[in-house]
Amino acid sequence: MALAVELVRGGLVESLHRVHAAVIGPDGELTAWSGDPRRPTYMRSAAKPIQALPLVLEGVVEAWGVTRAELAVCCGSHGGEPEHLRVVRSLLERVGLDESALECGPHLPMHEGSAHELLRGGDAPEPIHNNCSGKHAGMLALAQAKGWPTAGYSRPEHPVQERVLAEVERWTGVASHKIVQGVDGCGVPCFGVPLDAMARAYAELSAAAAGEEGASAVLDAMTAHPFQVAGRGRLCTELMTELEGRVVAKVGAEGVYCALDRQTGRGIALKVEDGTRRAAEVALVAVLGELQVLGDDQSDPMAHRGAPSVPNTLGQPAARLRSQGGLRWARTRSSSPLGPALAALVRVSGAVATGDPHRQDAAFQEALQAADPEAVEEVLVQSHLFVGFPAALNALGRWRRISGRGPPGARADDPTTRGRRGRDVCRQVYGEQYPALRRNIAGLHPDMDRWMVEEGYGKVLGRPGLGLRDRELCIVALLAVVGVPVQLYSHLRGALEVGASESMVQETLECVRDLMTPDDESRARRVWERVQARRS
Repeated sequence: MALAVELVRGGLVESLHRVHAAVIGPDGELTAWSGDPRRPTYMRSAAKPIQALPLVLEGVVEAWGVTRAELAVCCGSHGGEPEHLRVVRSLLERVGLDESALECGPHLPMHEGSAHELLRGGDAPEPIHNNCSGKHAGMLALAQAKGWPTAGYSRPEHPVQERVLAEVERWTGVASHKIVQGVDGCGVPCFGVPLDAMARAYAELSAAAAGEEGASAVLDAMTAHPFQVAGRGRLCTELMTELEGRVVAKVGAEGVYCALDRQTGRGIALKVEDGTRRAAEVALVAVLGELQVLGDDQSDPMAHRGAPSVPNTLGQPAARLRSQGGLRWARTRSSSPLGPALAALVRVSGAVATGDPHRQDAAFQEALQAADPEAVEEVLVQSHLFVGFPAALNALGRWRRISGRGPPGARADDPTTRGRRGRDVCRQVYGEQYPALRRNIAGLHPDMDRWMVEEGYGKVLGRPGLGLRDRELCIVALLAVVGVPVQLYSHLRGALEVGASESMVQETLECVRDLMTPDDESRARRVWERVQARRS
C-alpha cells in the first residue's frame, strides 16, 4: 500500500494521514514514489535553499562578507531562539539595515521555551521572531546590494522576487508561466509545482554542489550550521547533525518536506495530504529508512523519530505515530517482464479501480510517456465492465483533459458476429473451464450469460486495439484493486491461458500493490498462490 502515517491510541487507529512522495535519482528520473508523485504542491518553506541562491550567485555573500551561519539562517525556518535572532540581526546590520525593514509579520517563536521566555518578560513578538525572518533578511540583503528599493521587496513584481522566480524555474524545470504563485505565510510569493519537480530540484542541487559555487555554498552552509536551519528539537537540524551533512532536509508548511542525499544524489519531496506536520516528519524518516539512509533498528539515533509518542497534558505518552505502507519503486526496462508500456497500462487500469482522481492523473501522466494512447483508451473503455459505466466515463474525462486528445472515430462493429467472436474470446480465456463457466452463469440468469458472451467478450474484450494477453493483465490489476477474489481467480488463470507468464502476472500485482488496501493486497496474494498451486 502507499505510504501513510497513523496515530494509534490504545490499540485503535485514531487518525490516518495519506502521503504523496517522489524520489528523483541523480539521472533526473523518478526512482520511487507514493500516491501521486506529480501532485501539484506549494513548496512553501522547502523552497528557501533555492530562494537563498541569488545571494551567492549575485555576489552578495562575497561582497558583504556574509558568514555561513548567516547564509544558513536565510535557508531556515528558525525557532526564534536567541541565537537565531542574533544571526538575523547580524546579517541586517552587515548590509546597513535593521529589523524595521522586515516585511514579515510577527508571531511567537516556534521554539516553545523561547516563546515562554518572551511572554514572561511581558514582550510581544516582533517580525524578527517570525521563522522566516532569516529568508527576509537575505532578500533585503540582495535588494540592498543590487541597489533595488528595499521597500516592497516582498511583492511579486519586485526585482528580488523576479530573481527568485528565475531560480525556482531553473531548478524545478517548470517554466515560470506554469508555476502557480500564491502568497506564503510570511507574505512573499510561494511556488506551486508538481511534487516530482520539487524532488528534481533537490536532486539537481545535490549534483550541482560538486562544481557550482551557488549550490555548494548553500548546502555547505546548511550542513555546517544546521541549528540555524531549524533549532532545538527540530527534525531538519537533527538529521543534518546526526548524519554529518550527508542529508540536507528542509521542512515546508502544510505537511511538506524536501531532502537530498549527497551520497547518492537523490532528491526527495513529500506532501501529507491533510497538511499535518507531525505526519510529515514521520513520513520523511520512513522514506529515508526505505532509501537506506537511516538504519532500521533501535540503535539508530533517529529511531525515536520514526514512531514518536504523543503525550497528554500530563506529559504522559498517550498515543503513538507510526508509518504504514511504503514506496513504489520504478522498474528498469531490463528488469521488468512487462516492459514500460504494458506496466503503464496496468497502472492505468489499477488507478481507475481506485476511483481516486489524483492516482488516475498520475497513472495517465506515466502512460503518456510510456504507452500508446490508443491502448490507454482501450483499457479505459473495457474498465466499464468491472467498475461501472459512470466510473469509466469519469476516468475517460480526466484522460481527455490530461492527454489533450479528442475522441476517436466510432469503430464499425457487426452485431451478427459478436456472439461468435465472444465465444471464441471467452473460450481462450477460460480454457477447459469454459463449459462450466457458461453453465454457472446461465444458471444464475440466461440473459447474464448472453450479455457476458456477446457484450463483454464479443463487443468489448474482443475489440481490436489491444491484445488479449494485455487486456487480461489489465483486468487482473483492476480486480486486485477492487478486491473481488472470485473474479480475480478466474482472470489470473485467464491471463496465463492467453500467454502471460507467471512472472508477468506477479509483476502486474506488484505494479498495483500501492493502490490496494492491506486487506486487498493480502487477499490478492492468497488468490494468486491458489492459482499457482493448481498449475504445479
